[in-house]
Amino acid sequence: MNSTRLKALAKLGLLLGIPLTIVLGLFSYGVKVGVDNRVGILSFERDWLGIDVEVPGDESPDSKAGESGPDASPEGKVPAKADPAKAPTKAADPAKAPTKAADPTTTPGADTKTPVEPTPKPDPETTPAPHVGPARSPFTLARLAAVPAEVEPALREKRIVRVKVLVDRAIILGGGDWISDVQNSVRWSSEVLDAQVGVQLELVGVVAWQANTLDMSGAQLQQDLESHARDGADVVVGFTNRSLRLAPKDASPVIPSDALRTVSVAYSESGSSAPRVHGLLLAIGEVFGARPILSTSDPEALAGSWMSVDALRAGRALYLDPANRLRIIGNKKLEFNKAAGAAPAVSPMPTAPSPIDVSPESDVEEGGEDGGV
Repeated sequence: MNSTRLKALAKLGLLLGIPLTIVLGLFSYGVKVGVDNRVGILSFERDWLGIDVEVPGDESPDSKAGESGPDASPEGKVPAKADPAKAPTKAADPAKAPTKAADPTTTPGADTKTPVEPTPKPDPETTPAPHVGPARSPFTLARLAAVPAEVEPALREKRIVRVKVLVDRAIILGGGDWISDVQNSVRWSSEVLDAQVGVQLELVGVVAWQANTLDMSGAQLQQDLESHARDGADVVVGFTNRSLRLAPKDASPVIPSDALRTVSVAYSESGSSAPRVHGLLLAIGEVFGARPILSTSDPEALAGSWMSVDALRAGRALYLDPANRLRIIGNKKLEFNKAAGAAPAVSPMPTAPSPIDVSPESDVEEGGEDGGV
């Protein structure tokens, strides 16, 4: 092989080898940077993009408290249990063994059978029956302080609010039965509102939200909801997969004067077993004039009020601060604004619930069975 061919092969190797080396080097460096900053990247996806991911080392205070419970030993070791196989056994004294008199009617050596006692049947009154019906709420309710005597009649008076829910595509495409998720969220939120302020929610419709909610501000989301027909509902609530931590914190609360607002946005709470309940409670609270608690250092936010935008702590009973509770109770008798579309007046007393109308407003395939809330 002459020198000309060697030079040509060397030039070809440089032309192909140098770019390939640079590409492989950049890829290897990118992998190293991703591994070194894995926690930060996952935190950004969870807090800013609303993706439900597990961040390593981000443990809740409840789980840490559970690891150091009162049953834990000082050195973190589980006390050894006594082995029943090694327990000393005491030999029976043959002199003290009871003797059974022989039955004179039986012949020695004859085949005798031991009578078998019937197995007792379980008592139906003490055996719990399996749960049948709608899913039970994963939340417990806190015991709230008594309201003033002049507010007690308004608290006992029930107010039914008919709700139409728009679900954004991020929730629908996220998998699962999104219609059942809406039904459970409305029913569980209604249980909380009924017990604490005397407001009941009635789901009258579930449709897909066609707007690109990820690119819209809070004011734009409200305007888009106002463009939708209420179809007999009092309030149109938009369920968005955007994180509750990204909810607008600069908008002043809308305090009803002579009419209640008819639209509201319910943000999601990632990591919760019911990610739409907290956002729906906040949305209905704002409809009735409650003020969102924006500061995480506010005493009522630290106490766990569901009118706080801070995430609800796992295992803590749902609590509503007294000031917002009185605001909601005081506005229960107001009618809803008729400007966005005529809606029947709401009776203050409960009536028979109407069946849910799941409208085919989009081409998204519905993933659940219709049913009452």
